[in-house]
Amino acid sequence: SYGADIALYYLYTYPSKVIETMLLDGGYYLKKEWYDYQTSISGNITSLQREIDYYIQDFDDYCFDSVEEHIEMEKSNYIRWSNLLEEASKDLVKVEKGKYRWHANGVTAKAAIKSMYNCPPSSIYEKLPKSIYLLQSTLPNSMNEYRNNFAENFSKCTDSKLKRIEEAGHLIHWDKPNEVVKEIIDWFK
Repeated sequence: SYGADIALYYLYTYPSKVIETMLLDGGYYLKKEWYDYQTSISGNITSLQREIDYYIQDFDDYCFDSVEEHIEMEKSNYIRWSNLLEEASKDLVKVEKGKYRWHANGVTAKAAIKSMYNCPPSSIYEKLPKSIYLLQSTLPNSMNEYRNNFAENFSKCTDSKLKRIEEAGHLIHWDKPNEVVKEIIDWFK
């Protein structure tokens, strides 16, 4: 995701300020290659403009009358749920004109997508320090062909360590917190 791309550019720019880097399912998603893959499988997001249009609508249409409605929607996106995840999910929304909306809007989503498209992290892979550990998601299964190819390419080009977190979606720390914490402790000790 966007946070991992930013982290990689920070690492590239200020390598002496970073001891170790762990990426939680990010830094290896490449926009142009994603569009090619989507085209090959007759997917919907086959160009920068289609992705921008999709996420503007997705972000701007995410609207609920109550925080409880938002929480019910969030529950359906994850393989596990807890009181802590419920509290964390409340940070994903803001109240605007009496409605619960994403904390970011379509304009923000558009800027992030354009940044990832125009400055792909693959352009700096081979210039990064060899101190990166990527934890990769495995859900949804429909993305595994793409995800595996690009995560393996990332690992090869950056000489980084790669581990797939089985049965975890993009927010792997929400789906598999104990496994992610164990990997963090082991990597940074």
